[in-house]
Amino acid sequence: MDIKNELLNFLKKNQLMTLATSSETGPWAANVFYTVDDNFNIYFISAEIAKHVKDIEKNSKVALAIANTDQKFYTQKIGVQITGIANKIEPQSEEYQKGLDLVFDAIWGYKDEKLLELNTVKHMVGALFKIKIVSAKFLDETLFGEHVSKEIDF
Repeated sequence: MDIKNELLNFLKKNQLMTLATSSETGPWAANVFYTVDDNFNIYFISAEIAKHVKDIEKNSKVALAIANTDQKFYTQKIGVQITGIANKIEPQSEEYQKGLDLVFDAIWGYKDEKLLELNTVKHMVGALFKIKIVSAKFLDETLFGEHVSKEIDF
């Protein structure tokens, strides 16, 4: 079994993560919609005035928690906790277009080439971020057994 492939499949099946940041005033958590590429880069868009965005500007180290939100407390559990480095992607970069395409297609289910061409997305939805995964703790009781998780370093 390829554990990283199983993790990637899980990440692609979900869209909502809890993003934890920290600042001099303490920790913060926000629920954010996300998407992931085949290289385990996680992308999300947030308003630039959001607390978690301000925190990332000062401290790029983040933690994530992602779970299948349809699971019940009495069923086999599946979820992942991740540590990573978050960075804002500048609109002039080639990666910006790639990230926007992924987010629009995965989360909102459409691509509007004219909207992207006009670069009005930035003003409508906020800043685009990429999280590079450092480590993950993947729990999947359907694959690994009850209460068994696998540590994965990237």
